[in-house]
Amino acid sequence: MSKYKDQKIFSKIFKLILINFSILFILLIILESSIRAAIGIKNCINKSCDFTLIKSIIIKDDFVSKNLEISEIDEVYGYKLSKNFDKIINAHGWDNIRLSTDKDGLRHNEIEVKRDKQTILAVGDSYTLGEEVENSDTWTSCLQSKTKIRVDNAGVFGFGTLQSLLRANFFIEKYQYSTLIFSILVDNDFNRDTYSFRSGFAKPYLKKGNNGITIVKPRDHYRSGTKLNPDKNIFYLISRYSFIYNYLSNHLDFLPNHNYDRLTIKGDQSANVTEIIPWIIDKYSQTKIKNKIILLQYAPNLEDKSVINERNLIKKIIKEYENIFLIDTFQILKNNKEIQEEKLWSPHHTPLGNRLVCEEIYKFFLKNLIEFN
Repeated sequence: MSKYKDQKIFSKIFKLILINFSILFILLIILESSIRAAIGIKNCINKSCDFTLIKSIIIKDDFVSKNLEISEIDEVYGYKLSKNFDKIINAHGWDNIRLSTDKDGLRHNEIEVKRDKQTILAVGDSYTLGEEVENSDTWTSCLQSKTKIRVDNAGVFGFGTLQSLLRANFFIEKYQYSTLIFSILVDNDFNRDTYSFRSGFAKPYLKKGNNGITIVKPRDHYRSGTKLNPDKNIFYLISRYSFIYNYLSNHLDFLPNHNYDRLTIKGDQSANVTEIIPWIIDKYSQTKIKNKIILLQYAPNLEDKSVINERNLIKKIIKEYENIFLIDTFQILKNNKEIQEEKLWSPHHTPLGNRLVCEEIYKFFLKNLIEFN
């Protein structure tokens, strides 16, 4: 009889737990749906209707993970754009966008211009590559169209300044260029030089030791949690379907964040950003090319204190070098942000954002025409 009572009590407890979990699950679904709907409505109020969160159950589909063939392993940079890639991409932020590269892994500018001694090389991260826009809507394509000079787009998503500089040196050795545009996303790219793994890729980083700053080469490309060896676990599944979890994991350190194929680890004894900035700029000043330009680019948070502080430090250091030109897009973006922020970033630069960057570069070229003859 006692055994029967125990089973009955256990059954009641189990049912109670099941009912409570069911209610919690339903409430979470209602909350999740409400948040997604609210974001869609807010986007429309801001005159940028986007109901992706409502239309799709999956929160995000990283275009690199979905189109892994876009990248290939490189023992110097960690990874790079694949050669002769040509595909229409549909993923988070990409809506039927064509991305194509040539035999060197350089992004096409749509209209081809022959390479000559005046050719311009552009290096940088996704803001140079032109994430989320067509080949013809990158600032390199715009600059090539305005100047009638070939512009080689060597930008790679997620690159730090070290990777960009190493990539620049490779192409300068391979081809003849008159000008190098070294694009830097302020308050982002220098920090990336402190990571040995970032967003699922092994990469080089800058280490501070007794002999100063040195480069540590990328290693262990197939480590668990990388793009090439994803670790599919329960947290990955939750993060794919829950906006609430994504928000909390970005704000609470104890919740795993992107630990499927986006392994991100600081390098051992990595240098800090204030040490990296002068080191990178000094190495850039030694680049074997006639015209050296540093292009400062910005995300929507360009007025944050950390962005302003890093911008001021970069400008101060560049003043010490007579052989480096500076193009700063801060003011033109700030002026236009006040009018139409949602039209400039998505979150990378939109075609309009890229055109503003292009116009700043072109104005600089016209002003300094003698130097570029």
